[in-house]
This record gives sequence, C-alpha cells and structure tokens, in this order.
Amino acid sequence: MTVGAGNKITIAAKCSPEARYLDRVSEAGLEAVELYTNEAWLARRAEVVRCCRQYPLIYAIHAPVEGCLLEPLADLARELEAVAVIYHPVFWEDEWQRLVETTGSGILEREP
Repeated sequence: MTVGAGNKITIAAKCSPEARYLDRVSEAGLEAVELYTNEAWLARRAEVVRCCRQYPLIYAIHAPVEGCLLEPLADLARELEAVAVIYHPVFWEDEWQRLVETTGSGILEREP
C-alpha cells in the first residue's frame, strides 16, 4: 500500500502459523503476517516452515512472551527469511538485560 508522498507501508495481520489463518490473510489481500509463536510452535518448527512456505507472504515473527528462546526463534526467522523478530516483553530492566545478554552472544547473527 502506498500512502502520502509515495511512502510504501506494509499492512500485516498477526496470527498463529496455521493454514486456516494464513488462508484468511492471503484471501484478504494482505502482503505480510506477524506469526505468533510460543514454545510449542517453535518445537514444531519444520511443520511451521512447511505450512508458511505455501504462502507468498512477508513474515515477521512475534517472539514468545514467556521465556527467552532465541536459538529456535532465530532458526525459524532464517528459514522463513523473516524481515523482523518482534520481542515485546521489554518493559522491565531484568527482561531488557536478558535480551541484551542473549542477543549480544551473536545468536541472531550466526550462520545456519
């Protein structure tokens, strides 16, 4: 979608990585999706990737709000060529510090 003076914005829906929801996103004509994840979805990463690859969408990944599962999250992001990983629970100093320490380890930059 182009707005204003030619600025392109991408509208995304947020949903779990299931065909029934990704079908709706595609049918609505949206270009992108923010995938909801949790520990269970990340444990089924191969299934998630197979499902998502059926849809020509731009992917962003919503990090689980419980725990700090950056390795499987980074793997999923790479496999889907996600444009972003959204990490929401950075409201308190201890959560922010944990994120900084974990991402500072280079886990998000490592090669597959």
